[in-house]
Amino acid sequence: MSKGKDSGSSKTEGGRPASRVSMHQIEVFRALMVAKTVTAAAEIVHISQPALSRIIKRMEDRVGFRLFDRVKGRLVPTPEAMELYADVEIIHKKIDDLNFSIHRLATGEDVAFRFGASPSLGNSVVPRALRQLRERYPRLVVHVDIVALNELVDYLMLRKGEFVLTVFPIKHPMVRNQKIGVGRMICAFARDHRLARQETISARDLADEEIIGFDVDSAHGRMVHAIAQAAGVSFRFTTFVRFAETALILAEQGLGVALIDEFTAMGAHRSIGATRLLADPFTLTLYANTSLHHPLSAHGTEFLRILKREIPQSL
Repeated sequence: MSKGKDSGSSKTEGGRPASRVSMHQIEVFRALMVAKTVTAAAEIVHISQPALSRIIKRMEDRVGFRLFDRVKGRLVPTPEAMELYADVEIIHKKIDDLNFSIHRLATGEDVAFRFGASPSLGNSVVPRALRQLRERYPRLVVHVDIVALNELVDYLMLRKGEFVLTVFPIKHPMVRNQKIGVGRMICAFARDHRLARQETISARDLADEEIIGFDVDSAHGRMVHAIAQAAGVSFRFTTFVRFAETALILAEQGLGVALIDEFTAMGAHRSIGATRLLADPFTLTLYANTSLHHPLSAHGTEFLRILKREIPQSL
């Protein structure tokens, strides 16, 4: 039998076109080749011996040549069967590889899941959600990148990670902004600060305080400005920082009052200061920013589902 492959129907020795064989027939044929006996082969594929014999006979009718000869009571593969078996083993190996890949992807075994986050989220909500994801995929390899503001778009466009978590939407025509949840704005200060006696803090309570500020173009900077503007007060900024985590640490050390999101506060491993809810109804929205052309993996989808479940959708 020639091993040449043709897109049309192949010819048998008698010139009659050979019919296609089914995957089940191939499975039974391989079992018989491996097991050597009908009894053992039937056990491998979980069918009766008469059923196996019928399947082999039907397969021989379809291919147009004998697959086995009976010699002294034993089934002996024909030369054609041996040649066919070589191709069947290649197919069997590919199916095994496919099943292994499916198992690996489903369980997260040796699969790399990579995403980015702003510093405040990377130190707060990310670890909590990752713990739950790891419970489902214990062998999943995770890469968490803390991404700077000026690197966000390149991170997504160059496919460095599946998404970036931020407290503001990334404005770009090729980026999709998915709302994950909202967090409240809070005040942070030293534990012995006079404001620690209050249950909530209003923007007017901060009029005479030293405020730790942010770059006016940052998400936190814009939010602090909006809070002051809505209350009709002017904050007195004495220190400026880039990250909310830095503002929290400075506030805890008595270097001023920080207006930050509650995500940042929940990420503090050891809080030596005090925090209070801001009475004014200001919130920051957590976004998962993804590329329009790069779909999420199963692990990415599950991770965002966990975040949505853990973070309030509205306040």
